[in-house]
Amino acid sequence: MLDLTAVIPYMNSHCHMLKDPVEYRERMTKDWTPLAHHNMAFLGSILLAACRHLATVHQNQEYFKQLAIHYRLSSVRFLSEAISTAIQSVSDATIATVLMLAFDEVRDMKLI
Repeated sequence: MLDLTAVIPYMNSHCHMLKDPVEYRERMTKDWTPLAHHNMAFLGSILLAACRHLATVHQNQEYFKQLAIHYRLSSVRFLSEAISTAIQSVSDATIATVLMLAFDEVRDMKLI
C-alpha cells in the first residue's frame, strides 16, 4: 500500500466557496489530490499553476517560467490524448484540466 502525503498551500483567496481552512484542506485532499494522482494531464495543470506562483515569488523566476511552459505543453498533450480516446464521455479530471488550462490562459492575458 502506498502512503501518500499531500502538501497543499492555503491559497483560497480566489475561491469564495472555500474560505474555511479546514474545509479547504479537506476538499483539496479528498477531491483534487486523487484526481491528480491518477491523471497526468491534471497533475501537469496543477504543477503549471504551482510554477506560475513560484515564478512570482522565487528568485529564479526564469527557471519557473520555463518549467511552467513545460507543464503546460505536457498537460495539453495528455489532454489531447484523453479527449481523443474518450468513447462517450470525458472524465472529471479532463474537465478539471481544461478549467485549469483556461485559468492559466486568462491569467496570462491579465499580465500582458
